[in-house]
Amino acid sequence: MHANNTFVLSKSTVSLDAIQKSSNRSFTCGESRFITILGCFSGDGKTSDECIVVGSQPLLKELLDIFPHARFILTDKGQLNDEVYNSWLDVVLLSIKAHADSAYPILLTLEGYGSHIPLPFASLAQAKGFVLVSEPAHTTRDFQPVCEYIRSLYHE
Repeated sequence: MHANNTFVLSKSTVSLDAIQKSSNRSFTCGESRFITILGCFSGDGKTSDECIVVGSQPLLKELLDIFPHARFILTDKGQLNDEVYNSWLDVVLLSIKAHADSAYPILLTLEGYGSHIPLPFASLAQAKGFVLVSEPAHTTRDFQPVCEYIRSLYHE
């Protein structure tokens, strides 16, 4: 495995209020002020220039202010769906494939929340030449020796 062809898919759900460092807002159960950011990090720690922000229509103006260069996918309540995953593949993953060394396979590690992906997304990524490694979800390095072992292989 070549270091330039090793990537970690990142999927993070964050509060818009936390991003804006605003503490004067309160949340109600029906209020959806959370967004999901989909991106990719290389094995050497560089973040892909491309990312996708998933949110709901009422948040669009705020999202444009915070993430002026991101691509947006707006769903009913900001949920992830097949369109989101296909866009993630087309936008983020194919942009990194263009910069990878074609003599080596491209390894994509799915960790934490990012390991929750639909099977069609995984199949399509594999069909496009990516090797997927999915670490157990909802774990940390402190509690998952298998994750530490997988990461140690990147440094060999």
